[in-house]
Amino acid sequence: MSNRPVIAFDAKRIVRNGTGLGSYGRTLVNDLANYPLEMRLYAPDMGRDELRQQIAARENVTFCYPKTMAFSKALWRSHGIVSDLKRDGVQLYHGLSGELPLGIRKSGIKTVVTIHDLIFLRHPEFYQWIDTKIYAWKFRKTLQEADHIIAISQCTKRDIIELGGVDDNKISLIYQSCSPRFAQMADSPL
Repeated sequence: MSNRPVIAFDAKRIVRNGTGLGSYGRTLVNDLANYPLEMRLYAPDMGRDELRQQIAARENVTFCYPKTMAFSKALWRSHGIVSDLKRDGVQLYHGLSGELPLGIRKSGIKTVVTIHDLIFLRHPEFYQWIDTKIYAWKFRKTLQEADHIIAISQCTKRDIIELGGVDDNKISLIYQSCSPRFAQMADSPL
């Protein structure tokens, strides 16, 4: 065991989503792997090999999966994971896709959550009725569990304040980075 801080990430989207939330998580983890941190990526299963392999092999990055599946995968991710985080000595948990496990605040593990948007509240007409109810419930529970919130845009920050009643001081505006593979040198003007 090293003396480095132990940070855990919700890695479900990292191992399952080829775009969007998955790209955000993989890019963030690969960027942070350059720092003296012990990073653990918690996912309910191994997901897709080609996505998992986009995480650079580093000695300070480890994938973690449930030891037993006493819970369904969804229940493990939303509740059962807390005991695994405590067992593993996690000091900070980052919910990369707008969710945090229930009960994590009581565990003493510090939390940060990235919220990408609140479209389901702003424009529920684009969602199934039941989905808007589930997402809204998860949003409210996450606000109760979160020590700090990352908003990926000024609009998202305004929405969190307005629709969640969250104090401005609890939110940091941090724009998303992108993978270096998307970088392209601009042609110089003639």
